[in-house]
Amino acid sequence: MTERPGRPFFELTTRELRGQIEAATKDQDRETFAFSVAEAQHRREVKGPDLLALEMAAVEQGLVAIPWLETAHAIALDFEAETKGKGRASVYAVLLEPPEYGTKYELYIGETALSPTARFKRHKSGHKASRHVRDRGLCLMPRLFRHLNPMKRHEAREIEATLAEALAENGIPIRGGH
Repeated sequence: MTERPGRPFFELTTRELRGQIEAATKDQDRETFAFSVAEAQHRREVKGPDLLALEMAAVEQGLVAIPWLETAHAIALDFEAETKGKGRASVYAVLLEPPEYGTKYELYIGETALSPTARFKRHKSGHKASRHVRDRGLCLMPRLFRHLNPMKRHEAREIEATLAEALAENGIPIRGGH
């Protein structure tokens, strides 16, 4: 499948998209769920009772529409790691719950010598953790970083900072990215 910036599921049929939403709901895969819902909303093919069911599933998943998701994906896909495959460092992104009712979801950008999954688990356990990820981290967003990893440490630090800056410049609420 060809990935279109901002819309990783644009080539799925409506039936496949609905199946993906159901599977993501069942598996509690928040990233796939969020991108699938964004695609369904973008197509405007989902209407009436189906739209209501989708919105209810989003509430059950603890998600509402994330208006900046497609923009974040498109921006992230513009980044390339020159040392891809030559190091052990990684850049990662974590979806953060809104800090208070009525505010927006945020994105945490980090870099690590561990795998992104191992680093996320450490954040959540409180070990060398960002308080934002420890307290409000929902899930990793691998579609924003998997095309970059692994890479050399110096490049991971540089990409972490420039990616966070690029996302913030486009109105995406960012934490991390030192």
